[in-house]
Amino acid sequence: MEKVVLSPSTLELQKTLAHGKTVIGIDIGLTSVYIAQSAVYQGKTTIIKVVVEPITISEGQDRQEVTRLALSRALDYFDAQNADVVCTISNQKVIVDYLTMPVMPEAELYDAIKIEVSNSQHFSIENPIFDYQVASRILDKNVEKTNVMVAIIAKNVIENILSYFKPLKENQFTKVKKLLQAQDFMGLNLVKFIPISIALENVIKESKLSIPETIVVLEMGSMSSELNIFKEGRLEFSRKINVSGFAGL
Repeated sequence: MEKVVLSPSTLELQKTLAHGKTVIGIDIGLTSVYIAQSAVYQGKTTIIKVVVEPITISEGQDRQEVTRLALSRALDYFDAQNADVVCTISNQKVIVDYLTMPVMPEAELYDAIKIEVSNSQHFSIENPIFDYQVASRILDKNVEKTNVMVAIIAKNVIENILSYFKPLKENQFTKVKKLLQAQDFMGLNLVKFIPISIALENVIKESKLSIPETIVVLEMGSMSSELNIFKEGRLEFSRKINVSGFAGL
């Protein structure tokens, strides 16, 4: 892995910020593990460290085990004691889209979305897990309705990602976790899984730069790509497309 040489003062600042509350973002790809750590510095969210660790698989090696080792090596560069860890997801079994729902109490909205997702061919994912966020109120034929952003992912995708975070070696800490029937993810505070489209929206919203009214982002992965359109910093459209960077890995 290529290393960037930082000045002593930058290294000291990086170390100081890492001891405070930080967020670590992880993207596990086919060929590399990408990790970035951010902290608040002078009132702004600032990237303080980035590591790219290659996933090199030799003949006869298990991809999952090699990926886990690459993830562990990459995490060794970070002080994650006070960090919230977030995983970004780009997968064919992830759908982010909007639903138009009748106005109803918040307590009833979850069940209503669940029924809508179950009955929709557009959200045809086996064993789906979903979350939602109320985006806005809109008028539909002069009737007020709720515009809801829904993110859906297959359960097995989440389970596969979680498997990378199983401790490589069992110690007293993991034994205590088992007794308490609690999960241990390499001792990390794994708090969120975020589709890449929503992660990009968060980046755009956090940006202090002047941005155009409409932004189009094509995220090209090894197996598929994703087209995301943002209007005034808000995700308007997200679709998978059958174009990839796969080159016979």
